[in-house]
Amino acid sequence: MNKKPKLLISECLFGVPCRYDGKDNYIETIEALKEYYELVPVCPEVLGGLSTPRDPAERQGERICTVNGADVTDEFVRGAQLTVDIALKYGCKQALMKAKSPSCGYKRIYDGTFTRTMKNGHGCTVEALLEKNITIYTENDIELLLAKKKEMSLTHLFLIISSYFTSKITQYNRKIMATILIKDYLFALTGSFANGCSPSNVVKLCRLNRY
Repeated sequence: MNKKPKLLISECLFGVPCRYDGKDNYIETIEALKEYYELVPVCPEVLGGLSTPRDPAERQGERICTVNGADVTDEFVRGAQLTVDIALKYGCKQALMKAKSPSCGYKRIYDGTFTRTMKNGHGCTVEALLEKNITIYTENDIELLLAKKKEMSLTHLFLIISSYFTSKITQYNRKIMATILIKDYLFALTGSFANGCSPSNVVKLCRLNRY
């Protein structure tokens, strides 16, 4: 049985209450994901040493600061590195991360003004994962992630079925060839006896004709 591929996933999406406000971002498709992947939950912010609950934070250039002005860049960077270490340890080639987050956001994140304004960019953990060539998805891409895996599973199933029938056809063809050879052998044997050949000459004749 083939092992399921590992999928790194933001712990809040898995249902763990590790958001800044002590809540979670549980997604209903977790069970569907479990069918195709072995999930590896992580929370970079908690790994980096931040408590739950905690002040909300956003990226401001190269720094990450809380709504109260505290600089938490070091904790976010530490959490990002530990997350990458976990991804590499478990062989995760893909990651499902929480959109908009200053650590897990992909392509679009909050702009640092705490006004819920968006800007182009990645969270610091996603940046670190991308540097390791890990493919990133967010909860907005789950259907795409599942569809891709289902397509791969169907392709694998098709190959198994094709291999099975190819094997059966090969066995059938061998049986047909064996039957033809036996018939030819019996025909040669019968014809030789009818023509008065001795048994020893019949054997020689069959060997010469590779029966």
